[in-house]
Amino acid sequence: MDFQTAKRIISYIWMTLEDFKEGLNDINVFPVADGDTGKNMAKTMQGAVDELNRLPENANMLDFWQAVRKGVFAASSGNSGTILSTYIMAFCDVMLQDYSEQCFQNALRQAANKAYTAISQPKSGTILNVMQDLANAAVKVEASKGPQYLLKILTDTAYDSVANTTHQMELLEKHRTVDSGALGLAIMVEAIYRQIRRSYVKNDAYGRAKQWLKFKPNLDIERHTHEQVGKYGYCTLYLFEAKEAIDAEAFLHEMRKIGDSEVLIRDGNKYKLHVHTNNPKAVERRIRKIGGEVLKKEISDMRTQANDRLDRIEEAYSQDCGVAIITDSTCDLPPEVLMKTAIDCLEVEVTDGKTVAINESRWYDAARRNLAFGRDVLIISFSSKLSSTYDNAAKAAKKLQEENPDQQIIALDSKTTSIGLGYLVLLARQALSSGWSLARTANRIDILKQHIHIYAVIEDLDYLYRGGRLKKNQQLLLKLTDRRPVIFVTKDGALEVFGTVPRRKAIDFLTKQAKKSVNKTVSKLIGVIYSAGGEATARLLERGLEAQLGKPKAGEITEIGAVVSAHTGPKVVAFVVLGKRKK
Repeated sequence: MDFQTAKRIISYIWMTLEDFKEGLNDINVFPVADGDTGKNMAKTMQGAVDELNRLPENANMLDFWQAVRKGVFAASSGNSGTILSTYIMAFCDVMLQDYSEQCFQNALRQAANKAYTAISQPKSGTILNVMQDLANAAVKVEASKGPQYLLKILTDTAYDSVANTTHQMELLEKHRTVDSGALGLAIMVEAIYRQIRRSYVKNDAYGRAKQWLKFKPNLDIERHTHEQVGKYGYCTLYLFEAKEAIDAEAFLHEMRKIGDSEVLIRDGNKYKLHVHTNNPKAVERRIRKIGGEVLKKEISDMRTQANDRLDRIEEAYSQDCGVAIITDSTCDLPPEVLMKTAIDCLEVEVTDGKTVAINESRWYDAARRNLAFGRDVLIISFSSKLSSTYDNAAKAAKKLQEENPDQQIIALDSKTTSIGLGYLVLLARQALSSGWSLARTANRIDILKQHIHIYAVIEDLDYLYRGGRLKKNQQLLLKLTDRRPVIFVTKDGALEVFGTVPRRKAIDFLTKQAKKSVNKTVSKLIGVIYSAGGEATARLLERGLEAQLGKPKAGEITEIGAVVSAHTGPKVVAFVVLGKRKK
């Protein structure tokens, strides 16, 4: 691996944590329900990114490991941030000595051990378990299997370990949630895996992570836990310098007399101390007593943080309306929208250019967890004419309905895809939040899906030929005449060829077709969608739609995900309109 590749991976880890930090904050109940785990983990990784950005482009891997080590130590804060920085620093120390794939397993082991010893009172059911499980899994994988295979194993191991945290700590089991820091680490591992296999696409959903981020702590338990936030009121972090090495064990023993959640990390003669306490000044006195000079300190009021967290969770519960909505990643809704609207999104994966449908067991597990919280379930999925995903969802819904006769489980075939599906999902959440029943909402979505029109111009003829959608003679003829196929989504949700248009008139055709699709009673431009390389054409289409439809502003312009792209190829551009009922 070269420096630029490694730098890109670290940047992507940070961006991914930024996407998920609010969800991680919301499920953060240990050691205190102050809702800052995601923020602190993202901040720690941002420190690594900032330090790497200071290096020249011709930097090498030795520079890389030194910069990451320096950056995470400098930026770390909070319980989760200091533990994560300890783990990463120890990993970097091993890689600085021997940067090779063979030492990767040893680095994971050393990092896990270092993080464990940095904590005064380590507990089961936390990020520490994931660290240990990753190290144990890595040594069982042969080096000859390659980094992609290893990271696939580590990603699966991390999420399995996260799931186990629920049963390893009474507090987590009561809340029916997982450890926030543990989940954050699993997301980081998956981010590395995605970069190694180059599978990242815009708006792609991290399915296994999201299944936990949607399950908010039990509100009654949350309120009770909130009342208990009072033993120690302040979360403190001190950066101090000591001329001589200190006895870490003895020092942490002193900290336990005035607080808890003590974590001590070191970089040369500089130390960072994290501790929850009611007496920050007493902490400073003990630092000076051992000859330490405080260089920087952060003191947060955990009671205020807990109040903010409780407000967010109460708001999320009111948004939930007692009905969970589950969809799939073909909806092309950004992670922040999914989180804000409490929508669960399962990922449809793409392997070797082909989509892999969500199987029945994944739908079953996602719906069952919601039912366990007393929620009814509405599933809205990718068109059944394009994937077996809906058929699997329907089977899971039927089975769960038989097992839970007192609750409602409805599965709907959207008969559409991309932001057409996303639009229906958001309408369903809006209807439920405004007081509509599940049955009424489902009926409304069933009607509106027949009004969503999607027309697309396909640019890459070679892609269609390789995919078997064009014959060789058709491909040659279209190239000779400089024409391109137009496809549309039928009333049954299938993709069919509408005809062909001269390439230079593609935008004119789409704008005129959009105008034909709308009517006076039901009319809305949902948006313009495009696949990789098609953004410039999408901007032209936006302007054409403004002129034809008389809109002051067109709908959202969205890059479609890998799943829909697998059906259409690159440089596709399309419109999505809510209009006349399709015939």
